[in-house]
Order: sequence, then C-alpha cells, then structure tokens
Amino acid sequence: MKLWIGIEEEGVNKGLKTIFVGDPNITFEEIQQAIKEHSKNKIDQIYLGAGCCTKINKKVLDAALEKFPIDIVKTIELDITDADKFTSEKYSEVNKIITVNDERFLKLLKIKENYNYQLKLQAVDKRNKILITTELNNFDSVNCNNLDGKKYKEDMVIK
Repeated sequence: MKLWIGIEEEGVNKGLKTIFVGDPNITFEEIQQAIKEHSKNKIDQIYLGAGCCTKINKKVLDAALEKFPIDIVKTIELDITDADKFTSEKYSEVNKIITVNDERFLKLLKIKENYNYQLKLQAVDKRNKILITTELNNFDSVNCNNLDGKKYKEDMVIK
C-alpha cells in the first residue's frame, strides 16, 4: 500500500479528507491524478510519510507547497531521526508529526486513565540536552479498533 484516501483519524487535523502517501517513490503527478480520479479534485490534506514514517520525498513536498493552495494542509510524519531535516522557513507551513514507535508504550494502556501520571522525554547524558514533560492525559487517544494495518478500515487504497 503506497497511496490511499480517507478521513484523518488522528491529531489536530482529525476529520480532514486526506490523501496519504506511504512511499517516497510516489510522484506528485500520481498524487494529482489520484485526487482527480478518486476524490473529485477535493482534498483537505496531503500527508507524506503515512503508514509508520516512510521517508519523505522532498521533491514531492516542494511541489505540494508550490502547487497546492494554502488551505490544503500539508503534513509529514517523520521518524525522530529525521526531525531536523525540515526546519527551514521553506517548510514553515508544513504540519510535522514526529513518531516514536516502541512496544513499551503498550504499558501505558493500563495507566492512561490515571491522571496523576506524566510523560517525560529526555536526553540528558550529552553536551546538548533536552527534557520535556506533559501530563499523560494531555494526549489525544485514538480508537485503534478501526485500524487495519497501516490504514483505517474505511480508507480507499489507490496504489
């Protein structure tokens, strides 16, 4: 599965009609054609890196920024190791999602309803340091029952 259309189910853009791009080899022309054929030229968001942080094709992202109107949300999902690759002003309008996959997060299922837990992300053993926290209940929970592999059940696979 490389290209699909559906309703965004996660995060701040939940509810937007979205074309998801899960392969860096998908071209901008293929995206335009899919929108035309399968979405009647109406889309609210283009989402690159969908399906567990596939690599972002900067050429496709640059074309989306140049050719899609400002009211179409441009979103990229990144592995944390690539988070610093899209910091220039050129990408200021791009919604960036940093995803960290770790089986240990499943332990949070048992405690997420307890409001006295915080989540702390840190790297403090180096010269450059970061330490950020938030209450666990500040996160939006997503219903994973409708998740079917890397897509949601109602999504339409194009390629």
